[in-house]
Amino acid sequence: MKIYSVESDVNHYQWLLPEATGEELLTLNTFDCSSRQRYWTPPYVTALDAKLKMGDFLHYHPSVLLASPDRFHGVRPFFESAGELLPLWFDGDQYTLLNITNCVNALDDANTEWVRAKDGSKVEIMRHAFNLDRLPSSSLFKIPETCRGTVLTWEKHGDPSKEFKAFVEENDLKGLLFEQLWDSADQE
Repeated sequence: MKIYSVESDVNHYQWLLPEATGEELLTLNTFDCSSRQRYWTPPYVTALDAKLKMGDFLHYHPSVLLASPDRFHGVRPFFESAGELLPLWFDGDQYTLLNITNCVNALDDANTEWVRAKDGSKVEIMRHAFNLDRLPSSSLFKIPETCRGTVLTWEKHGDPSKEFKAFVEENDLKGLLFEQLWDSADQE
């Protein structure tokens, strides 16, 4: 079993920025595994750099995924099993933002290495370790320790019907990067 972070490829594909400032911007960009559906009002968004390509996924915030209208149908099962689907309009089209509410306590505290502050408090994960028995059935998820900024996915057999990363790769979808954080084979 491998765990990856899922990130937008912001060097090659389009970014969307909400037209908001201050407190409103903070509210629009706080995705911490809690539901947003009841009070979600899609913000007006603009493209950061019109020269960048339109991907199948666009960047909105590091802790969410944003699928294009053309690709949403294919990723819908993965999105629905991981959280709530929020609309976001851009250039006359409705995109689908995944607010991941599937937040699991799957970090293996004993084997995770942290960068620590002088007072000993945890600042950043240097080396991840996970408890396999705590991973969710949904291949997209978050952990409480990094829920405001990191989307995670697991891969076991490379099955595109069950694994988000395998689905993205098999269908040659553009706009995302996967960074391996952990491999259970390294723990044996």
